[in-house]
Amino acid sequence: MSSIVQKRCCLQKIAPMVLWELGAEVIAIGVDPNGRNINLDCGATSPQTMAERVLEEKADIGIALDGDADRIIISDEKGTIIEGDKIIGAIAYAWKKEGRLKNNCIVTTIMSNGGLKKYLEKENVQVIQTPVGDRHVGQAMNKYGCNIGGEPSGHVILNDYGATGDGLLTALQILAIMVQSGDKASKICTPFSLSPQMIKNIPLHNKSLLEEGDVKNKIEKLSENLKKEGGRVLVRPSGTEPVVRIMAEGPNKEDLAHAISTIAAFLKEEDKDRNA
Repeated sequence: MSSIVQKRCCLQKIAPMVLWELGAEVIAIGVDPNGRNINLDCGATSPQTMAERVLEEKADIGIALDGDADRIIISDEKGTIIEGDKIIGAIAYAWKKEGRLKNNCIVTTIMSNGGLKKYLEKENVQVIQTPVGDRHVGQAMNKYGCNIGGEPSGHVILNDYGATGDGLLTALQILAIMVQSGDKASKICTPFSLSPQMIKNIPLHNKSLLEEGDVKNKIEKLSENLKKEGGRVLVRPSGTEPVVRIMAEGPNKEDLAHAISTIAAFLKEEDKDRNA
């Protein structure tokens, strides 16, 4: 493998050293922490610089980890950014072929793209979905005996090796697939197409209104047309920010935008009425 771009903010020496020891030519960027620049314009939360550097260096792959290295985002040799769902799909497919996929199942969250579920189900792999959060993913993996789970954000748990997300470990699995197959990252990491998806965050004073029956029914009605086309709408309060996230997924981007805007307008009006 000619070269790898490794983009980091934390544990900056370990990942490049491990990859170099395994025979990779490593170009390390974003590896100069000063106590204030963790994840600043780099890593799994900002992978574009890495992808651009992959093209500049004609690298085989780019690997972006976040500050504590539990998340991974990849760039293929074409500079295309590969997020968590496709990374999970690539590893699950390879492990199934090798007979390593336990109980023929994986675990994802409700935010995972529908394209991943369709792809794996065609390969006779069951996809179990949980609420958002790697804690829920890990619990379901233990319950159902799965050895692969994760989130679109790049948290990937491979519990043959560990109980939590590990970006470097996940990277090594992708690299192993590339070496064993002889295929480029663009083929390994894009085994299926993602369904169009849009997400909008809206601030609400009263996020608990999402639990009210009449509000749930109204959201269901507003999303009916999208669901008729095989799409879906998910509305949930963020666990980390004072906002509500509205996610729409389906074949038509205009329909997604319309569903999100109408639901957002409805929720804002309901929130306003309750705080008048």
